[in-house]
Amino acid sequence: MNVLLEISYFVLCAVIVVEWTVLHDLAHKVADIRRKRAEENPEAEKLGERFPRFTAAVLGSSDTVSDRDLLGRTTCLVFVDPATSVVEPTVGLVASIIHRLWHQYDRAICIVCNGTTADCARFGAVFGLDRSDVTAKVLLDQLGTLTRLLAVRSFPSAIVVSEDGHVAKFGSMTLGEAA
Repeated sequence: MNVLLEISYFVLCAVIVVEWTVLHDLAHKVADIRRKRAEENPEAEKLGERFPRFTAAVLGSSDTVSDRDLLGRTTCLVFVDPATSVVEPTVGLVASIIHRLWHQYDRAICIVCNGTTADCARFGAVFGLDRSDVTAKVLLDQLGTLTRLLAVRSFPSAIVVSEDGHVAKFGSMTLGEAA
């Protein structure tokens, strides 16, 4: 009887060790998959997150826009880089995207310009964003702070912020897949 009890105890311990090893390996594999997905598609990690706190200057005025100004209305932020957005054929693509999103989000759109004030002013002039009838605000991100904070890696990219301040959509854009 003692031998049978010892064998049962040994088998039980072996099963526990095997289960722990399998679960431990499984947890590591899941972590590796999540890490690889985040590296391949960083946009997926941002969905549903609270939009970070920020304040940015509005081009051509002394006004600023902050994350709190985005609350209460779904807003689209289009991230552009004047160095890459005003060359042919990109200029037509960017203009089409801005126009489409401006209508799609009922004029609740901000252009986040990753460049100097002069470059962003030229960008705004090329796309007619300096006209008084256009309600899209050009936000200056001269140091790239907001761009880095949100892990924007290509231009143009868009982030749609829900009315409660969470990231609803995020990603780089082409004309066919504009937010």
